[in-house]
Amino acid sequence: MHLTFHTPLSNLSAELRDGSRNWKHYIFQGLLIVIAMLLVFRLLDWQHLGLVSSIGGTIFNLFATPTSTAASTKNVIVGHLIGMLIAFGCSFFPHSEVVSAIAVGLSVVLLAITRTLHPPSSGTVLGVTSKGFSPEAALSLAVSVLILVVIYRLLKPYLKDLF
Repeated sequence: MHLTFHTPLSNLSAELRDGSRNWKHYIFQGLLIVIAMLLVFRLLDWQHLGLVSSIGGTIFNLFATPTSTAASTKNVIVGHLIGMLIAFGCSFFPHSEVVSAIAVGLSVVLLAITRTLHPPSSGTVLGVTSKGFSPEAALSLAVSVLILVVIYRLLKPYLKDLF
């Protein structure tokens, strides 16, 4: 009996030889992701690592799966806005894991009600409620999201889904 185990890298060499994939998109969009993350690191400091993580998810949606529903401009902007508004509302309650958990649950429900599919925005809620709301963080997040959306809109004709 012969067992064969396949991993995600098992077919890598075959895919590298396969001409069906346009590796230029992988390189271009990979570099774009690096540049976008560096911009975010400039706008959001390490004190707001939760927000950096949530924006990392947004960058993935925008530049690795640009035709996905989660990458739509409306979903990105409204999703993070909902996340930040919920986090602001939670700032009136004593900080606790329970408040953060309720905030994430509420964000998922509001995203569903508004048909705004953008999962990283729930990370925004968690990132802000875990550190506490600050106007500086909210402004930095807003500027980050707007810059990313502008880059995405300008380059969307050149972006392909990488998955």
